[in-house]
Amino acid sequence: MIEQRAIIVIFKLYFLIQNNFLNNNIMKLIVILLCLIIFIIGMSNIYFYYFLPRPIGLLGKRGINGDQGEPGEQGDIGDTGIPGYRGPMGIKGSDIGLRGKTGNQGIRGLNGDAGEKGVKGLKGEKGEKGPPGIKGEKGFPGKKGLEGPIGFPREISSFDPSTNTITNTAPMTLSADRTKCVQVKAFGNEMKCPDNMAVFDIRARKVSFKTADSEIDKIICCKIMMENQHSQSYFNKLNVLTNLQIELSTMIADIKSFANGYIPTNKYHPYLRNYSESERNKILDNITKILTLLQGVQSMKSIREMPLKNLQILLGDNDLASRIKEYSDEEIKNIIENHESITSYEFYILNLMNGLITMKQRKQETPVNTTDNERLLKEVFDFPKNNITELENKVNISKFK
Repeated sequence: MIEQRAIIVIFKLYFLIQNNFLNNNIMKLIVILLCLIIFIIGMSNIYFYYFLPRPIGLLGKRGINGDQGEPGEQGDIGDTGIPGYRGPMGIKGSDIGLRGKTGNQGIRGLNGDAGEKGVKGLKGEKGEKGPPGIKGEKGFPGKKGLEGPIGFPREISSFDPSTNTITNTAPMTLSADRTKCVQVKAFGNEMKCPDNMAVFDIRARKVSFKTADSEIDKIICCKIMMENQHSQSYFNKLNVLTNLQIELSTMIADIKSFANGYIPTNKYHPYLRNYSESERNKILDNITKILTLLQGVQSMKSIREMPLKNLQILLGDNDLASRIKEYSDEEIKNIIENHESITSYEFYILNLMNGLITMKQRKQETPVNTTDNERLLKEVFDFPKNNITELENKVNISKFK
Protein backbone atom coordinates (compact mmCIF):
# COMPACT_ATOMS: atom_id res chain seq x y z
CA MET A 1 0.00 0.00 0.00
CA ILE A 2 2.83 2.38 0.89
CA GLU A 3 4.59 1.72 -2.41
CA GLN A 4 1.38 2.46 -4.37
CA ARG A 5 0.84 5.81 -2.61
CA ALA A 6 4.45 6.80 -3.19
CA ILE A 7 4.09 6.06 -6.86
CA ILE A 8 0.89 8.19 -7.05
CA VAL A 9 2.74 11.10 -5.37
CA ILE A 10 5.57 10.82 -7.91
CA PHE A 11 3.11 11.01 -10.78
CA LYS A 12 1.46 14.14 -9.27
CA LEU A 13 4.84 15.87 -8.89
CA TYR A 14 5.73 14.96 -12.43
CA PHE A 15 2.44 16.53 -13.56
CA LEU A 16 3.23 19.74 -11.62
CA ILE A 17 6.69 19.94 -13.18
CA GLN A 18 5.14 19.67 -16.63
CA ASN A 19 2.81 22.53 -15.81
CA ASN A 20 5.64 24.63 -14.33
CA PHE A 21 4.09 24.75 -10.90
CA LEU A 22 7.38 23.85 -9.06
CA ASN A 23 11.02 24.53 -9.70
CA ASN A 24 12.73 21.79 -11.73
CA ASN A 25 15.70 21.29 -9.40
CA ILE A 26 13.52 21.02 -6.33
CA MET A 27 11.25 18.59 -8.03
CA LYS A 28 14.14 16.40 -9.17
CA LEU A 29 15.47 16.26 -5.64
CA ILE A 30 12.06 15.35 -4.29
CA VAL A 31 11.68 12.59 -6.94
CA ILE A 32 15.11 11.14 -6.04
CA LEU A 33 14.24 11.13 -2.35
CA LEU A 34 10.90 9.48 -3.02
CA CYS A 35 12.59 6.78 -5.19
CA LEU A 36 15.11 6.16 -2.47
CA ILE A 37 12.34 5.85 0.11
CA ILE A 38 10.45 3.46 -2.18
CA PHE A 39 13.61 1.32 -2.61
CA ILE A 40 14.23 1.17 1.14
CA ILE A 41 10.60 0.30 1.83
CA GLY A 42 10.65 -2.40 -0.86
CA MET A 43 13.84 -3.98 0.53
CA SER A 44 12.41 -3.91 4.05
CA ASN A 45 9.24 -5.63 2.83
CA ILE A 46 11.36 -8.34 1.16
CA TYR A 47 13.31 -8.77 4.38
CA PHE A 48 10.19 -8.95 6.53
CA TYR A 49 8.47 -11.35 4.12
CA TYR A 50 11.27 -13.82 3.45
CA PHE A 51 13.72 -13.65 6.37
CA LEU A 52 11.81 -12.79 9.52
CA PRO A 53 9.93 -15.74 11.06
CA ARG A 54 6.20 -15.35 10.89
CA PRO A 55 4.01 -16.13 13.87
CA ILE A 56 1.73 -19.10 13.25
CA GLY A 57 -1.86 -17.99 13.27
CA LEU A 58 -5.00 -19.92 13.98
CA LEU A 59 -5.90 -22.66 11.57
CA GLY A 60 -8.62 -21.70 9.19
CA LYS A 61 -11.39 -23.91 8.05
CA ARG A 62 -10.42 -26.61 5.64
CA GLY A 63 -11.28 -25.79 2.07
CA ILE A 64 -12.99 -27.99 -0.44
CA ASN A 65 -10.82 -30.80 -1.82
CA GLY A 66 -9.66 -30.21 -5.34
CA ASP A 67 -9.90 -32.65 -8.18
CA GLN A 68 -7.71 -35.72 -7.88
CA GLY A 69 -4.60 -35.44 -9.98
CA GLU A 70 -3.29 -38.03 -12.36
CA PRO A 71 -1.37 -40.93 -10.74
CA GLY A 72 2.38 -40.43 -10.66
CA GLU A 73 5.04 -42.77 -12.00
CA GLN A 74 5.60 -46.02 -10.11
CA GLY A 75 8.34 -45.77 -7.51
CA ASP A 76 11.25 -48.21 -6.90
CA ILE A 77 10.48 -51.47 -5.14
CA GLY A 78 11.40 -51.30 -1.46
CA ASP A 79 13.61 -53.74 0.47
CA THR A 80 12.21 -57.20 1.08
CA GLY A 81 10.72 -57.52 4.55
CA ILE A 82 11.29 -60.27 7.11
CA PRO A 83 9.50 -63.48 6.03
CA GLY A 84 6.38 -64.25 8.00
CA TYR A 85 5.66 -67.37 9.98
CA ARG A 86 4.92 -70.46 8.03
CA GLY A 87 1.31 -71.53 8.10
CA PRO A 88 0.20 -74.97 9.21
CA MET A 89 0.74 -77.78 6.75
CA GLY A 90 -2.35 -78.78 4.85
CA ILE A 91 -3.81 -82.21 4.68
CA LYS A 92 -1.88 -84.62 2.49
CA GLY A 93 -3.75 -85.40 -0.70
CA SER A 94 -3.12 -89.13 -0.45
CA ASP A 95 -4.80 -89.14 2.96
CA ILE A 96 -8.05 -87.73 1.52
CA GLY A 97 -8.55 -89.36 -1.81
CA LEU A 98 -9.10 -93.08 -2.29
CA ARG A 99 -6.37 -95.09 -3.89
CA GLY A 100 -7.34 -96.43 -7.27
CA LYS A 101 -7.25 -100.09 -8.18
CA THR A 102 -4.18 -101.51 -9.83
CA GLY A 103 -4.66 -101.89 -13.55
CA ASN A 104 -4.22 -105.11 -15.44
CA GLN A 105 -0.71 -106.03 -16.42
CA GLY A 106 0.12 -105.19 -19.99
CA ILE A 107 1.06 -107.69 -22.63
CA ARG A 108 4.73 -108.60 -22.59
CA GLY A 109 6.64 -107.49 -25.64
CA LEU A 110 8.30 -109.83 -28.08
CA ASN A 111 11.85 -110.97 -27.44
CA GLY A 112 14.43 -109.80 -29.90
CA ASP A 113 16.34 -112.17 -32.12
CA ALA A 114 19.49 -113.71 -30.65
CA GLY A 115 22.68 -112.22 -32.00
CA GLU A 116 25.26 -114.16 -33.88
CA LYS A 117 27.94 -115.94 -31.87
CA GLY A 118 31.31 -114.30 -32.01
CA VAL A 119 34.30 -115.84 -33.70
CA LYS A 120 36.66 -117.69 -31.32
CA GLY A 121 40.13 -116.23 -31.11
CA LEU A 122 43.27 -117.99 -32.18
CA LYS A 123 45.02 -120.12 -29.58
CA GLY A 124 48.59 -119.16 -28.89
CA GLU A 125 51.47 -121.51 -29.48
CA LYS A 126 52.73 -123.55 -26.53
CA GLY A 127 56.13 -122.56 -25.27
CA GLU A 128 59.08 -124.90 -25.29
CA LYS A 129 59.85 -126.79 -22.10
CA GLY A 130 63.12 -125.93 -20.49
CA PRO A 131 65.87 -128.48 -19.90
CA PRO A 132 65.80 -130.30 -16.51
CA GLY A 133 68.25 -129.20 -13.83
CA ILE A 134 71.24 -131.28 -12.79
CA LYS A 135 70.47 -133.51 -9.80
CA GLY A 136 72.96 -133.30 -6.97
CA GLU A 137 74.84 -136.24 -5.60
CA LYS A 138 73.34 -138.15 -2.70
CA GLY A 139 75.10 -137.60 0.59
CA PHE A 140 76.60 -140.32 2.76
CA PRO A 141 74.29 -141.64 5.53
CA GLY A 142 75.19 -140.51 9.03
CA LYS A 143 76.38 -142.85 11.74
CA LYS A 144 73.73 -144.21 14.07
CA GLY A 145 74.15 -143.20 17.70
CA LEU A 146 74.21 -145.56 20.64
CA GLU A 147 70.88 -146.27 22.28
CA GLY A 148 70.73 -145.25 25.91
CA PRO A 149 69.54 -147.47 28.74
CA ILE A 150 65.90 -147.48 29.74
CA GLY A 151 65.45 -145.18 32.73
CA PHE A 152 63.01 -145.23 35.59
CA PRO A 153 59.72 -143.37 35.13
CA ARG A 154 59.82 -139.80 36.56
CA GLU A 155 57.21 -139.08 39.18
CA ILE A 156 56.02 -135.45 39.33
CA SER A 157 54.78 -134.85 42.85
CA SER A 158 53.47 -131.91 44.82
CA PHE A 159 52.50 -131.10 48.38
CA ASP A 160 48.98 -132.14 49.39
CA PRO A 161 47.86 -129.90 52.29
CA SER A 162 44.95 -132.22 53.14
CA THR A 163 47.30 -135.10 54.03
CA ASN A 164 50.37 -132.94 54.79
CA THR A 165 52.46 -135.22 52.54
CA ILE A 166 54.28 -135.18 49.21
CA THR A 167 52.08 -137.05 46.75
CA ASN A 168 51.42 -137.34 43.02
CA THR A 169 47.64 -137.21 43.43
CA ALA A 170 47.40 -133.42 43.71
CA PRO A 171 48.21 -131.56 40.45
CA MET A 172 51.45 -129.63 40.38
CA THR A 173 50.93 -125.95 39.50
CA LEU A 174 53.65 -124.57 37.23
CA SER A 175 53.99 -121.08 35.79
CA ALA A 176 56.42 -119.18 33.61
CA ASP A 177 58.76 -116.76 35.31
CA ARG A 178 57.85 -113.62 33.38
CA THR A 179 61.07 -111.90 34.43
CA LYS A 180 63.24 -114.61 32.82
CA CYS A 181 62.20 -115.05 29.19
CA VAL A 182 64.19 -114.88 25.95
CA GLN A 183 63.40 -114.91 22.23
CA VAL A 184 65.07 -117.41 19.93
CA LYS A 185 64.71 -116.39 16.27
CA ALA A 186 64.93 -118.82 13.36
CA PHE A 187 68.23 -117.61 11.90
CA GLY A 188 70.10 -120.93 11.91
CA ASN A 189 69.17 -124.52 11.20
CA GLU A 190 68.42 -125.31 14.85
CA MET A 191 66.13 -123.60 17.36
CA LYS A 192 66.76 -124.58 20.97
CA CYS A 193 65.82 -123.08 24.33
CA PRO A 194 68.67 -122.38 26.81
CA ASP A 195 69.20 -124.74 29.71
CA ASN A 196 66.52 -124.81 32.42
CA MET A 197 64.01 -123.13 30.11
CA ALA A 198 60.95 -124.39 28.24
CA VAL A 199 59.06 -123.19 25.18
CA PHE A 200 56.46 -120.69 26.37
CA ASP A 201 55.19 -119.41 23.01
CA ILE A 202 55.72 -120.16 19.31
CA ARG A 203 55.37 -117.58 16.53
CA ALA A 204 54.96 -118.98 12.99
CA ARG A 205 53.82 -117.81 9.58
CA LYS A 206 52.06 -119.72 6.81
CA VAL A 207 54.09 -120.76 3.79
CA SER A 208 51.15 -120.32 1.40
CA PHE A 209 47.40 -120.09 1.47
CA LYS A 210 47.31 -123.25 -0.65
CA THR A 211 48.81 -125.42 2.08
CA ALA A 212 48.51 -125.86 5.83
CA ASP A 213 52.31 -125.86 6.33
CA SER A 214 53.88 -123.09 8.40
CA GLU A 215 57.43 -121.93 9.08
CA ILE A 216 58.44 -121.14 12.64
CA ASP A 217 59.63 -117.55 12.92
CA LYS A 218 60.73 -117.58 16.55
CA ILE A 219 60.07 -119.21 19.92
CA ILE A 220 59.84 -117.62 23.35
CA CYS A 221 61.57 -119.56 26.10
CA CYS A 222 60.90 -118.95 29.79
CA LYS A 223 62.14 -120.38 33.02
CA ILE A 224 59.45 -122.56 34.58
CA MET A 225 58.88 -122.24 38.32
CA MET A 226 56.39 -123.37 40.92
CA GLU A 227 53.43 -121.05 41.23
CA ASN A 228 54.09 -118.41 43.87
CA GLN A 229 51.04 -117.02 45.65
CA HIS A 230 52.69 -113.65 46.28
CA SER A 231 53.91 -113.34 42.69
CA GLN A 232 50.50 -114.22 41.32
CA SER A 233 48.92 -111.41 43.32
CA TYR A 234 51.04 -108.90 41.40
CA PHE A 235 50.07 -110.33 38.03
CA ASN A 236 46.38 -110.84 38.80
CA LYS A 237 44.17 -109.02 36.30
CA LEU A 238 41.26 -108.53 38.72
CA ASN A 239 43.61 -107.26 41.42
CA VAL A 240 45.12 -104.66 39.06
CA LEU A 241 41.70 -103.49 37.84
CA THR A 242 40.26 -103.13 41.33
CA ASN A 243 43.25 -101.54 43.10
CA LEU A 244 44.24 -99.06 40.37
CA GLN A 245 40.70 -97.91 39.57
CA ILE A 246 39.99 -97.17 43.25
CA GLU A 247 43.33 -95.45 43.81
CA LEU A 248 43.15 -93.39 40.59
CA SER A 249 39.61 -92.23 41.44
CA THR A 250 40.91 -90.94 44.79
CA MET A 251 43.82 -89.25 43.00
CA ILE A 252 41.46 -87.45 40.58
CA ALA A 253 39.28 -86.20 43.45
CA ASP A 254 42.34 -84.91 45.36
CA ILE A 255 43.75 -83.07 42.32
CA LYS A 256 40.43 -81.33 41.66
CA SER A 257 39.97 -80.36 45.33
CA PHE A 258 43.59 -79.13 45.50
CA ALA A 259 42.68 -76.43 42.96
CA ASN A 260 40.31 -74.91 45.55
CA GLY A 261 42.66 -75.15 48.51
CA TYR A 262 45.19 -77.29 50.39
CA ILE A 263 43.62 -79.87 52.72
CA PRO A 264 46.20 -81.65 54.96
CA THR A 265 43.90 -84.63 55.61
CA ASN A 266 43.70 -85.56 51.88
CA LYS A 267 46.43 -88.15 51.33
CA TYR A 268 47.71 -86.76 47.98
CA HIS A 269 47.56 -83.03 48.87
CA PRO A 270 50.98 -82.93 50.69
CA TYR A 271 52.66 -84.26 47.53
CA LEU A 272 50.64 -82.24 44.99
CA ARG A 273 52.34 -79.08 46.30
CA ASN A 274 55.49 -80.26 44.48
CA TYR A 275 53.71 -80.14 41.08
CA SER A 276 52.75 -77.08 39.06
CA GLU A 277 49.29 -76.62 37.55
CA SER A 278 50.45 -77.87 34.13
CA GLU A 279 52.05 -80.92 35.76
CA ARG A 280 48.84 -81.68 37.66
CA ASN A 281 46.94 -81.49 34.36
CA LYS A 282 49.47 -83.94 32.89
CA ILE A 283 48.73 -86.36 35.77
CA LEU A 284 45.01 -86.13 34.96
CA ASP A 285 45.75 -86.87 31.28
CA ASN A 286 47.88 -89.89 32.23
CA ILE A 287 45.11 -91.17 34.53
CA THR A 288 42.76 -91.05 31.52
CA LYS A 289 45.29 -93.12 29.51
CA ILE A 290 45.57 -95.71 32.30
CA LEU A 291 41.80 -95.98 32.78
CA THR A 292 41.36 -96.44 29.01
CA LEU A 293 43.86 -99.30 29.10
CA LEU A 294 42.15 -100.90 32.10
CA GLN A 295 38.71 -100.68 30.47
CA GLY A 296 40.01 -102.52 27.39
CA VAL A 297 42.10 -105.07 29.26
CA GLN A 298 40.20 -107.97 27.68
CA SER A 299 40.76 -107.23 24.01
CA MET A 300 41.66 -103.62 23.20
CA LYS A 301 45.22 -102.64 22.29
CA SER A 302 46.94 -99.43 23.29
CA ILE A 303 46.44 -96.61 20.76
CA ARG A 304 50.25 -96.19 20.84
CA GLU A 305 50.40 -99.62 19.14
CA MET A 306 49.18 -97.96 15.92
CA PRO A 307 51.95 -96.91 13.47
CA LEU A 308 52.63 -93.18 13.43
CA LYS A 309 51.71 -92.84 9.74
CA ASN A 310 48.28 -94.45 10.31
CA LEU A 311 47.74 -92.30 13.40
CA GLN A 312 48.49 -89.14 11.38
CA ILE A 313 45.93 -90.17 8.73
CA LEU A 314 43.33 -90.99 11.41
CA LEU A 315 43.71 -87.70 13.31
CA GLY A 316 44.68 -85.41 10.41
CA ASP A 317 47.19 -83.61 12.68
CA ASN A 318 50.87 -84.64 12.63
CA ASP A 319 51.79 -82.82 15.88
CA LEU A 320 48.86 -84.36 17.80
CA ALA A 321 49.70 -87.82 16.41
CA SER A 322 53.35 -87.45 17.56
CA ARG A 323 52.23 -86.40 21.06
CA ILE A 324 49.86 -89.37 21.35
CA LYS A 325 52.44 -91.84 19.97
CA GLU A 326 54.99 -90.62 22.61
CA TYR A 327 57.65 -93.23 21.74
CA SER A 328 60.58 -92.71 19.41
CA ASP A 329 61.62 -95.35 16.86
CA GLU A 330 64.49 -96.46 19.10
CA GLU A 331 62.17 -96.79 22.12
CA ILE A 332 59.67 -98.84 20.10
CA LYS A 333 62.47 -101.14 18.95
CA ASN A 334 63.62 -101.75 22.56
CA ILE A 335 60.04 -102.24 23.81
CA ILE A 336 59.22 -104.87 21.16
CA GLU A 337 62.55 -106.61 21.75
CA ASN A 338 61.96 -106.91 25.51
CA HIS A 339 58.15 -107.00 25.82
CA GLU A 340 56.83 -108.23 22.45
CA SER A 341 54.40 -105.28 22.04
CA ILE A 342 53.66 -101.77 23.35
CA THR A 343 50.41 -103.01 24.92
CA SER A 344 52.12 -105.74 26.98
CA TYR A 345 54.82 -103.23 27.99
CA GLU A 346 52.26 -100.73 29.30
CA PHE A 347 50.30 -103.43 31.15
CA TYR A 348 53.55 -104.62 32.76
CA ILE A 349 54.08 -101.07 34.07
CA LEU A 350 50.53 -101.10 35.48
CA ASN A 351 51.31 -104.42 37.20
CA LEU A 352 54.36 -102.86 38.84
CA MET A 353 52.39 -99.74 39.83
CA ASN A 354 49.82 -102.04 41.40
CA GLY A 355 52.67 -103.42 43.55
CA LEU A 356 53.03 -99.97 45.14
CA ILE A 357 49.51 -100.29 46.61
CA THR A 358 50.13 -102.26 49.81
CA MET A 359 48.13 -103.10 52.92
CA LYS A 360 49.34 -104.31 56.34
CA GLN A 361 46.85 -106.73 57.85
CA ARG A 362 47.07 -108.78 61.03
CA LYS A 363 44.64 -111.09 62.68
CA GLN A 364 41.90 -109.36 64.66
CA GLU A 365 43.29 -105.94 63.77
CA THR A 366 42.09 -103.21 61.41
CA PRO A 367 44.04 -103.27 58.11
CA VAL A 368 46.52 -100.39 57.68
CA ASN A 369 47.12 -98.86 54.24
CA THR A 370 50.88 -98.71 53.66
CA THR A 371 50.80 -97.47 50.06
CA ASP A 372 53.68 -95.20 49.02
CA ASN A 373 51.40 -92.39 47.80
CA GLU A 374 54.25 -90.07 46.81
CA ARG A 375 55.92 -92.72 44.63
CA LEU A 376 52.60 -93.81 43.08
CA LEU A 377 51.84 -90.18 42.16
CA LYS A 378 55.30 -89.89 40.53
CA GLU A 379 54.83 -93.11 38.52
CA VAL A 380 51.44 -91.89 37.24
CA PHE A 381 53.14 -88.61 36.22
CA ASP A 382 55.90 -90.53 34.34
CA PHE A 383 53.55 -93.02 32.60
CA PRO A 384 54.29 -94.56 30.14
CA LYS A 385 57.97 -93.44 30.27
CA ASN A 386 58.57 -95.02 33.69
CA ASN A 387 61.97 -96.26 34.82
CA ILE A 388 61.28 -100.02 34.80
CA THR A 389 64.42 -101.00 36.73
CA GLU A 390 63.80 -98.55 39.58
CA LEU A 391 60.13 -99.52 39.74
CA GLU A 392 60.99 -103.25 39.91
CA ASN A 393 63.45 -102.55 42.73
CA LYS A 394 60.85 -100.48 44.57
CA VAL A 395 58.23 -103.20 44.28
CA ASN A 396 60.98 -105.73 45.11
CA ILE A 397 59.91 -108.01 42.26
CA SER A 398 63.28 -109.79 42.49
CA LYS A 399 62.22 -111.65 45.66
CA PHE A 400 59.64 -113.57 43.62
CA LYS A 401 62.19 -114.89 41.11
